[in-house]
Amino acid sequence: METPEHLAQTLIHKKDIVCTQCEEPTIYPLTGGIININEVICSPCFDCQPVVASIYINAPERRDKELFIRQILMQQPGIPVPTLLDSGDTFIDGQLITYMVKELIPGDTLYSVLHNRLPELSKIDLESIALQLGNYLARIHQCYFPCFGEINGDQLSPRSEWRDVFWERFLRRAKSVSNLPSDIQVGPYQAIDIQVLLPILIKKVQQEIGILDSVTTPVLVHGDCHFLNVMANSTKKWGISAILDMEDAHAGDAEVDLAIIESQLNLSPEFSTAFKTVLPAFLHGYSMKRRISPEFKQKRKLYHIPWSLSYFEAVLQMDTQIHPITEQIIGYMHRHYQVLKGISQGLTLEEIGVPCIVDND
Repeated sequence: METPEHLAQTLIHKKDIVCTQCEEPTIYPLTGGIININEVICSPCFDCQPVVASIYINAPERRDKELFIRQILMQQPGIPVPTLLDSGDTFIDGQLITYMVKELIPGDTLYSVLHNRLPELSKIDLESIALQLGNYLARIHQCYFPCFGEINGDQLSPRSEWRDVFWERFLRRAKSVSNLPSDIQVGPYQAIDIQVLLPILIKKVQQEIGILDSVTTPVLVHGDCHFLNVMANSTKKWGISAILDMEDAHAGDAEVDLAIIESQLNLSPEFSTAFKTVLPAFLHGYSMKRRISPEFKQKRKLYHIPWSLSYFEAVLQMDTQIHPITEQIIGYMHRHYQVLKGISQGLTLEEIGVPCIVDND
């Protein structure tokens, strides 16, 4: 199969995406999560701005889903959405290539900013970032749906109860992990280390899923809002420039995303202490648009389980020649394993070492 870089290069020439004044553009992967299909196309002429090409191979429904979500987000004032420059389908080497070309949002991922530039940030800078992150996330959660369900292409698969959607999503994740070869290994962990926990975790979810009956309002859930999918910059003052990659978005409970933010802070001790000092600003920014439910402290354990499973599923299937295993990845695996193992042993998240972010309000 052709690399995304080759496909992007072929796409540029076939669709004449860059202007005729440009020389051969430089193409390189957009840094981000474990698996990334996006490429940054840099035009060397000063009149052209770098753009991001999202390339999907034989999967037009993924493009359709992003376009569908873009339409929803653009109806909600105050949510930064990258400008769409081009979109379409073409065939390259016998494969259906679906693509979108969007503006490149200035800045860097929030993870990179906090990881690499934390000493440069004042308390005011951190508060500005936290306030905007909370506010933008709450604005996303003000996008309402008539029912719960998965977003498939440009359609919503309707379900009447959130607990049913969550249960189905959780079981799909558990099945995906259980289907991995048991001896596949990354770092110190084999798939079997997680697979042996699945029967207990399934039982735990069954026992506690009733709390999800308290969720009655379907909203747009990002589903993958860790700090690699948040862009920050300091054009005027430090703040959030975009929240990206809504491939796992669905109509569900907004507080799934709060649990993911909580998990990010648990995974990243190198900056979590500093960010926790500005959690009141994050929570204030969120509460300006949306109230956090009193049930969040009970629901969050359920939401951490599939999130930690998804991390192991992704890492255990990584091509380590393309994505070398770093000490950071191993550290993340340790912390996700502690969450899954601890929950299977009947521990609370607090006992595992994952404090509730709402406790800091």
